[in-house]
Parts: sequence; structure tokens; C-alpha cells
Amino acid sequence: MSQTCDPRAPAAPPCPPSRGSALQAGRGALVAGAAPVAGLIATLWRRYRNRRQITRLLDMDERMLRDLGIERADVQAALYGDHGLDPSVKLSLLRNRSANRARPARRP
Repeated sequence: MSQTCDPRAPAAPPCPPSRGSALQAGRGALVAGAAPVAGLIATLWRRYRNRRQITRLLDMDERMLRDLGIERADVQAALYGDHGLDPSVKLSLLRNRSANRARPARRP
């Protein structure tokens, strides 16, 4: 009489690996390898979307840009500068830099 493989039984012999478990292991490796690719695609999509939004700032007049605390030159520098950096991040850095220059020095 042969014993059946039951992994839930306390004294059962070890079960040989099944074809399904090998496929699941391969699928897990595929999913793990796809995660960095999915992250890269998400980053590129976010940069593209942010670039489109910042391009729309160029349609605003000078008064509206001043209300936002930025200048047209800041928007242009963010769009046409380093393409490796998200343009919204660069615009934020430029805005903070120009805000610090425009702020008067504090008195002690």
C-alpha cells in the first residue's frame, strides 16, 4: 500500500515539488523583475505629465506668474534645463531660490 502525500498530515513523508509550484516560483521571479520596470514607467509618466502642466504656465501673463511667486524665466529654465530632473521639482527649487533673494534681511 502506497502512502499519499498530504502536507497537512503531521507524520507524512515530504512531498515532491509539483509542476505548479515551479511555475509559481518562476512567476514570482518575473513579478519581482517587473517591479523596477513598472517603477521606471511610472516615473517617466509622472515627469511627462508634470512637464505638460508646467508648459501650460507659459500661457499665463506676468501678473499671474508673479501671484504664484515665479517668473517666466523660472518656468523656461525648468522646462529647458536638465532633462534628467522632473521639471516640477526644478521649478520648485527655482521658486524657493528667487523667494529667498526677494525676502528682506531680518533685523536682530
